[in-house]
Amino acid sequence: LVVGVSDYSQISDLEFCDEDASNWYKYLTSRGYKTQIFGDKNVQNYPAYSGLASERNVRAAFRDILQKAETGDTVVFTTSGHGSGDGKGNSFICLQACDPNLDTDCYYDKELLVDIKSAKNKPNIFIFVDHCFSGGLLDELRSIPNVACLTAATENGYGYDDPTNKLGAWTYCYLQRALIQQFGGSAPVATVFEWAQKNYPILTGHKDKGDQPQMVNNLGNLFMI
Repeated sequence: LVVGVSDYSQISDLEFCDEDASNWYKYLTSRGYKTQIFGDKNVQNYPAYSGLASERNVRAAFRDILQKAETGDTVVFTTSGHGSGDGKGNSFICLQACDPNLDTDCYYDKELLVDIKSAKNKPNIFIFVDHCFSGGLLDELRSIPNVACLTAATENGYGYDDPTNKLGAWTYCYLQRALIQQFGGSAPVATVFEWAQKNYPILTGHKDKGDQPQMVNNLGNLFMI
């Protein structure tokens, strides 16, 4: 399941989240994954298009995948776009029509946990989140044994666009620089994360620890996607 929203209907737009989704789609399909993309209304910007990235569509697709997955399968959920929260650990993903003032199209950390627990079996679940405040999603996942979740920031940090490479900065560093270029497209998630976190360009020249990528990995150091 790949989600990328650049053009929002109620809040400010971003630049490269559709490119993030496109790059994840190309990588995952090259590895043999059956992959769906949910995005904004600019359908032409995606290599495939499964529907609008609304809270209803994304959650329904994620639950459907989880309920069909067998024990030992790997389920991947990547998402790129705006994120928000209270800065204290209560975070949410902003989907296409998100309006935080009205609490619409917001995918909350606790809702993500509910959806993960809907899995009928015990697949491995890899979640990659390139959103502001995304570290607030992690507390709910620390005790879930079959999940690895990587976020662009802490519960009060920010994600960034990378205009030079025309991707989200965390997506570019983890997927392109680390996983594909440094490790040839396949390596343990913990190894890739460690390299990407160390080389994350946003941290160069400043020491805002809130903007440092975070990980919960309950799948072990040998888990690979």
